[in-house]
Amino acid sequence: MFSDVVMQIDKNLFENILDEIKEQNNAKYDTDLTAENLKEVVKRYKELYRIFEYLNILLYSSLQKFRIIFGCFFELIMKKLDNFTFHMGGTFE
Repeated sequence: MFSDVVMQIDKNLFENILDEIKEQNNAKYDTDLTAENLKEVVKRYKELYRIFEYLNILLYSSLQKFRIIFGCFFELIMKKLDNFTFHMGGTFE
């Protein structure tokens, strides 16, 4: 639940990892897996989580940069419009 609600990671990705480990070890049920098998599952879960965590950081950073650039661009446009209304002797109303 944490993966799909908080991190926006499709829970099927985690299920696929578990199914792959079960298939590799000829296990029909989760309970048929050994402790070593489960350690491998956890290791792969952590790798998947780290990838998405890194992507979220990149996305957040990119959005922050976009906000800064867009804010500067918007400010320049507003200054140009203010300058334009000053030369026209009126305002946009």
